[in-house]
Amino acid sequence: MIAAVRCAPSAAAATEPSAENQSTTTAARPAPAEATAEPAFDLQWTEVLTGAPLINNKIDAMREESDSSVYAIDFEWDTIRIGRQGRKKDGKVRMMQIGFWKDGTIRVFLIRLENHWKRLPDRLLAFLRNTDYTMIGVNVKNDLTLVGTDFGGDKDFASSVNFINLGMYARQRDIVQNATIGLRDLTKVVLDEDMDKDEDIRCSKWSARDLAIRQKIYAALDVVKPLEIYKILVLLPDLSQRLHPDSAVDGVIVDIVPPHARNNILKAATNFRVGDLATRAAVGRIITARSLTNPSGIWPERLGINRTKCCTVEVTEVLAPSLCVLGHKVGGKNGNQACL
Repeated sequence: MIAAVRCAPSAAAATEPSAENQSTTTAARPAPAEATAEPAFDLQWTEVLTGAPLINNKIDAMREESDSSVYAIDFEWDTIRIGRQGRKKDGKVRMMQIGFWKDGTIRVFLIRLENHWKRLPDRLLAFLRNTDYTMIGVNVKNDLTLVGTDFGGDKDFASSVNFINLGMYARQRDIVQNATIGLRDLTKVVLDEDMDKDEDIRCSKWSARDLAIRQKIYAALDVVKPLEIYKILVLLPDLSQRLHPDSAVDGVIVDIVPPHARNNILKAATNFRVGDLATRAAVGRIITARSLTNPSGIWPERLGINRTKCCTVEVTEVLAPSLCVLGHKVGGKNGNQACL
């Protein structure tokens, strides 16, 4: 079988597949844990920060003490009701949450954003714009746009922040089918935990001077769960990435995963989308070959290999025997379609 392959962290890929097949490496889904209700949350490691001087000092300390360059962020604001069920943002964003790892424990800052501020505190702004750090969250781009607009009038603020949308991150690893998935559903899929997203809390008054315990727990979990989710997803291969052809070397073990059928199969490989994935069909290894001899009874008997456009994958384990191998027939040119 001839195939171009995509990569897991330990695998490599070539650039273009032949018409016979296309492939990609796949990510195994996280092993499902026993379904659990949301655990009781300990606010011991959660701190409310008020006032620019304290916020700046705490951000500097966090950057020095954090175990990782990955931080979870989220934002809250007041809302007003429109009609029977609708709501809209009322005033500026009033709270920012930051979650980070320290000494193996997730710590949380609940940062009060004051309505009279023209811009964010200097250290907080520099932290968000530092490309050495990665901000993670769900729907984080829209939140950053709101913050940039509220504090400085910068509608393009999100473009200055190095962030990962966890919904898309999970989609690129074929863990979910919808990249716009919310945090509650993503938590259920990845962690198998039920996350409380009570609308009364979500739409509560975040500008209140004294936050209720339920508000603090709600806000803290919105950055705790993304860090726990990311810790799992980061170990899985990104199916949307191709490696350089130089990395597709002899002996590399790869998975073969065909895309769903399209009218132009080669174009499908060039404009690859994770949504085109079907299922993991086989395992193989890249071999160096200028020609390929098919098994007895398969037409054509031999194939020439254009090594500038594709590589050869020798199938070592078949997982989906019904997968059609395009361009191959059983018993001759006019025979039945060959399968794995």
